[in-house]
Amino acid sequence: MNHVTLAYKGWPSGTPITVLVIVIIAVLAVAALIGRTKRK
Repeated sequence: MNHVTLAYKGWPSGTPITVLVIVIIAVLAVAALIGRTKRK
């Protein structure tokens, strides 16, 4: 549980939920680009 608390403390006091959403979208975009390059 210490790692989880440290992770929350590491996040800024803003909105971590939006940050997580942006990160997920970025990962999906990168995965799509990699998939296209591998197919070609």
